[in-house]
Amino acid sequence: MPQKRVSPIQAIRRTCLLCQGGSRKLVAECPEDTCPLHPYRFGTLPQGSVVNLPKVIRKFCLRCAGSATDANACKGGTPVASMTPCYLHPYRKGSMPSEKATKKSRQKISRPPKSKMGNELSLPL
Repeated sequence: MPQKRVSPIQAIRRTCLLCQGGSRKLVAECPEDTCPLHPYRFGTLPQGSVVNLPKVIRKFCLRCAGSATDANACKGGTPVASMTPCYLHPYRKGSMPSEKATKKSRQKISRPPKSKMGNELSLPL
């Protein structure tokens, strides 16, 4: 079953929890203030902040992968064995995932294959 996409702020929160072994206390006490996700680790925006969260996630991904090429090619969204897929993966390019691409993939899944016989309806006799 595919992983349900979460909002950027939810993805950040889940990533911080994963990083700290699931401990909310350790997330709150996180000393890594150079991490781009640090101000958003509670799953909320700091009061008065106006920020583009996918761009914040992009900074994190660049730091994780080491280069823009590697961040774009990242396979972290693919489940491997018992590892949890990266929640930030859909936002790694610094933008919201394309709604058009999402709709297109849903159509491909839900649309039955066309008959090779054209528009004829074949009924068992």
